[in-house]
Amino acid sequence: MIGENIMKKILGLVFAIMFIFTTTSFASNEYEIEEYLNFDVVENNNENEKIKINEQQEKIIDFSIQSEDLNEEDKKIKITEVKKSLDEYIKESYPDLNDIDQNQLKTDILEYIYENNMGHDPMPQYYQSVDSYMKVEQYLLKYANINIDDMKEKSMNYLASNIEDVVKKTGMGEFQVKEIIASLASNISTEDNYNDEQNLKLMKSINEKLGEFIKDDEISLTKAIEYNESKAMAYAIKWDGSKRNPNYRDFSGSGGDCANFVSQCLRAGGMKFKDGKVDNTSAWYYKGYNLNQISSTWRGANMFRWHWQVRAGKFTDVSASQTKSNFKKAVYDKTYQGDAISLVNSKGVAYHTIFVNKRNTSKSDFSYAAHSDSKNHNSLKGRVSGIRIYIYYL
Repeated sequence: MIGENIMKKILGLVFAIMFIFTTTSFASNEYEIEEYLNFDVVENNNENEKIKINEQQEKIIDFSIQSEDLNEEDKKIKITEVKKSLDEYIKESYPDLNDIDQNQLKTDILEYIYENNMGHDPMPQYYQSVDSYMKVEQYLLKYANINIDDMKEKSMNYLASNIEDVVKKTGMGEFQVKEIIASLASNISTEDNYNDEQNLKLMKSINEKLGEFIKDDEISLTKAIEYNESKAMAYAIKWDGSKRNPNYRDFSGSGGDCANFVSQCLRAGGMKFKDGKVDNTSAWYYKGYNLNQISSTWRGANMFRWHWQVRAGKFTDVSASQTKSNFKKAVYDKTYQGDAISLVNSKGVAYHTIFVNKRNTSKSDFSYAAHSDSKNHNSLKGRVSGIRIYIYYL
């Protein structure tokens, strides 16, 4: 009996020590990350300051990817890839900013990703999607007292009615704002499980707000019955990666060429053009090199997503957790050669578009084709694991 009491006391002491250690460790981690957040880049941009900024940014990235359970070597590689892609996006999009302001913007984006538990997909387009959403979110809170995450439809309508003001106060381009509007439409449709009639009504409403007035009979979208996936795949293989068809404009230096390339693949497979004004979300065409000859749905990741979400007639929204833990059932078993896929960040903004190529039955995987994508195109599983995706059945 005495022995049992002693044993109980010992176990109690052990558990108490473990609790104190765990609590202290958690508090230490919380304190450590707080040291690196809300960091302002000072104007004294000397070498020591640059080293400090670099360390601070790396630490925020480190905390942001802890849930990925990477070993030390892979973690270092991921941090390097993130820094390189973010740097590429900032320099391409903000060439007139000085080093101090560029570093401050990088830090702001990294903090936003960490605080919203968004994770990282190291490519410039991903950071563009985060930056755009962050700016629109701040704009809506400041000037309209609207929380974009809780009031998507109200946010969409307000943005569509105030595009010039959004551009003026955020510094975003008009096309970027319209991309966010399209992403909100896609999310509203998905979350509320809209049918074809509801989608067409929503599409018409958006087009009217954007000034893209259309007749009722022009908005009906032809289903993708004319599609030949073999021809589309042959085109995708021929022009995959860094190869470019000279008959089409290259958007690599203007936010990415991904949607433009997948649109080319679909066109090669027999998809018919849909006429309309450039920003009409029911239009889809390429008629020349000038921007007023290329529909926004042809070249923009979110415009493409919204157009084909409605036009394809059937699509699947696969969560990030499902692509990571249940790829075969959630993706492989539901995907076909010749399908198109949108990669979507955790805020619901599409930032990349890829084309599904050959099925690999032995590995339960597909190869894929894409532009503005430096990953291994032999594995769709490796590319989309841990990322939310939309699959369009064409």
